[in-house]
Formats: sequence, C-alpha cells, structure tokens
Amino acid sequence: MAGLRSPGLLESYHLVRHGLGIDTCILSAAKYVHPDPDRYSLSQQLLFPALRSIIPQHPILCVRASDERVSPIHFIRLDTIDLSEIVRYVDQSFQHLEEVIEFELAKPFDTTRDVPLWRITVLNDNTIIFAYHHGIGDGMSSLAFHRTLLRALRAQNQTLDSFIQKVFVPKDITLVGASDQLTDVSPSWAEVIRAVLGLFIPPSWTSAAKSWTANDVPAQIPPLQAHARIIQVAARDAQRLLEVCRTHNATITSALHSLMISSLSNILQNSSYLPLITNKSTLSSSIPVSLRFQTGVSKDAVCNHPSMIFVTSPIQPQFSWSDASALATTLRTESRTCKSQLGLLRLLFGDYAGFFKGKLGKKRQATFELSNIGRFELDDHDNDNEQRGPSWEIQDLVFAQCDVVVSAAIKVNVASAPSGNMAICVTWGDCAVDSQLVDMFIEKLKHQISDLVEGSVPEY
Repeated sequence: MAGLRSPGLLESYHLVRHGLGIDTCILSAAKYVHPDPDRYSLSQQLLFPALRSIIPQHPILCVRASDERVSPIHFIRLDTIDLSEIVRYVDQSFQHLEEVIEFELAKPFDTTRDVPLWRITVLNDNTIIFAYHHGIGDGMSSLAFHRTLLRALRAQNQTLDSFIQKVFVPKDITLVGASDQLTDVSPSWAEVIRAVLGLFIPPSWTSAAKSWTANDVPAQIPPLQAHARIIQVAARDAQRLLEVCRTHNATITSALHSLMISSLSNILQNSSYLPLITNKSTLSSSIPVSLRFQTGVSKDAVCNHPSMIFVTSPIQPQFSWSDASALATTLRTESRTCKSQLGLLRLLFGDYAGFFKGKLGKKRQATFELSNIGRFELDDHDNDNEQRGPSWEIQDLVFAQCDVVVSAAIKVNVASAPSGNMAICVTWGDCAVDSQLVDMFIEKLKHQISDLVEGSVPEY
C-alpha cells in the first residue's frame, strides 16, 4: 500500500470524529428499476462488473485512512478491494428502508483493516444503499456515486454471466484536493476574534443561551444509535412545492426551514413540552452548502467540499413566506463567504479530539440541521432514451446521516430522484432529543408540507 496526501481540514475533522466513536457514516439509498424486471436484477453478476468500472473513477473509494488516534493521519492507497467484503445482499425491500438505514447508521467502519471507507447494501427490490465515511465524501458525493453507477449499468453488456470480485487499484491514482487546498478559506480577523472570545465568554452571556437546542451533549460518549423516519413527497407535489416557492421568491430549502421552525415551535408550545422552552426564545439551525463552485470540482466527484451556514430563528408557530424569502436571500449571499468557517478549524492546531471532547456535557450548538442535496441530475446524453433504449432508471432516492452525539439534535435530510419524487429523512438519537417529540414534529411537518402544496397556508 502507498501513502497518499494528508487529509484537509474538514476531512481530518470527520476522520477524528469517527475515530472517537461519535459518528459513523452518511448514506444514500437509490431504488433502481428496469423495464424488464423479470430478466434484470442487481445480482453480483451484474453489479460487480459495474462497480469494478466506476471505482477507479473515484480515487477516494480506493483508500483507507491511517489510525485516526495517531497523528498525522494519511490516506493510504489500497492494492486491491474485495467486493465480496463490502457488498452485502439482504432480503428486505424499500418498504423496510427505515430499519436498514438505522442499522447502517449504527455501524462504524473498521479502520484497522485494509478495507475502503465505504460499503454497499443491496435490497431485494434493487435498492442500493451506499454508506460512506464522512471523511471521504459530502452529501453530493452520494449523487456522484449513483450517477456514475447508473451510467455503468446502462453501458455494460446486460447478459454478463461471470464476474470478478476483486478490484485492482491503479498505482497512479490521484485524490481530488481537499477544499482548503483548492480555495482560500482564511477567515477574517473579526471572525477569528469572535471565535477566540467564544472560548472564554460564558455561554450564559451570549444570545445562544436563549436558544433551545434539545438535550445537552452527553457527558460520556454513548453507544452509537440513530432513529430514521422518511417523509415521501410524490413528484407532482414536489413540483408544486417548487412552483409555489418560486412565486414567493423562496427556495425549497428556505421554505422547508421555515416549515421546520413552525412545526417544532408548535410542538414545543404543547403543554407537555412548554417547560422545555422556559426562558428560551429561539431555535438554532445549521445548513450545509456546497463549495464545489468555488473549488472547481465536478458534480461527478466523490469528495468532501461543503461548508456551513448557521441560522438563529425565533420560536414562531406560524409559517411565514417572508421568512422563507429572507432566508433564501441569506443563503445565496452567505454561500459565497461561508467557506471561512473551514478556516476557523486551523485555530484547533490539529487538536480535533480535544475539540470534540470539550463538547461533552455541554449545550448543543444547533437544534437541527437541514441538508438538502438537491435533485439527482443526469446529463442530456444520459437521458437519450431513443439512442440507448429502455434501461435502468432511479425511481426513489433517500439521503441520511448519523452524527447524533455532539452535533445538531435533529437532522433533516432532503434528496430528490430523477423521477421528481422527494424524500425527507429525519434522523436523531435518544441522547439528543425525546423520540416522542420528534415523532410529533414529523407528523406536523408532513401536514404543513401538504398544506403548502395545496395552497392552504395563509399569507404572512
């Protein structure tokens, strides 16, 4: 095996977090369909050749990481990848996806062995779950993986009757650069001063004290376990949601954020939960945004190039289109400057472990995180049905992530399939927030989305 480059700032952040046992993976589940399902299924004979053809296209899929507990960490090229070790078939279907996602989110990677930092689970209805270490990929990387896999399945000989389990990794692979290597992420002096002061000013003296962020981070790292619930939005309703958002100068992300604030505020003002928000007036959220337009990296790359925008919203039971429109403007503006959040990681001077351990037993930074990886898109030539004839398509797509110990209490993960179907996967841990509260939040959010689609939300 050969050593490659050292991880960048964000990659190191995720590698150490995994090594401490406070995160496992992120994943996406795509349901593949074929016009002739009786003849074609994603058996090893069909899937393994496709995987062997796409793995070299994504060099980060060909590496492992050195021991996260020993600094400095390096990415190490694997000589071979045995697909039989990282691809498993289970007798469950898309209908059992929540259960399968919960299983995957509780399963860390074994970084002591010469195996890659990703794995695949294939369900009996041709649903493929691609689970991967957050240190090697962001949410958009899951779209890149499924996009190249779909192309490979369409291009290959559909009558293959033999396959090879091992992938031999090219010796000359070159990893996509880390985001902080490809663009300047230096924070301003004002940002640095605020960050340093934040280390010394008691939280009770700041506006964060007024924000309800669910349970404090556990004083000790608990066994990793995450719950997952999926809200399915049909293509017709998702299109209607997009249209009504445009009418109000909002985006799906900003509208969903406002709906989440409204839904959660309604639940918290229920008599059962009202004591939780005594002396609290706001909810804190984080919204990841892609930096690929600044790093110059293709949408087809598997890499880790996001940053984060933080938002503080008043506890407000009533949905507001003006808030959704204002947030859309904020996201457009701050997406050009938020890369400096990555630069602040330099202030840790490599002590990521100390940073995470310092969060134990303390107040969370965010109530929820809203991650919208957008709609799965293919190039025009990929969709030329007349040239390629009937072939594989992706009907449904679900995105999910773990990170339930020290980060936002509730994760709301959004993805849309080429068919237009949209899925909202909510994930959380018992250590972070009461499950009954989250169940109520999900039901309220479902109803609010329906009201928005049907046009029954009043103007405010």
